[in-house]
Amino acid sequence: MSNIGKQPIPIPEGVELIHNETEITVKGKLGQLKQ
Repeated sequence: MSNIGKQPIPIPEGVELIHNETEITVKGKLGQLKQ
């Protein structure tokens, strides 16, 4: 794996990140994304 893939992803304030076994949900002031 390249070095860029090992760096942490910064999560801005006001953004909520929820993850479970099968999906990731990101909620912010503009809406939410589930994948």
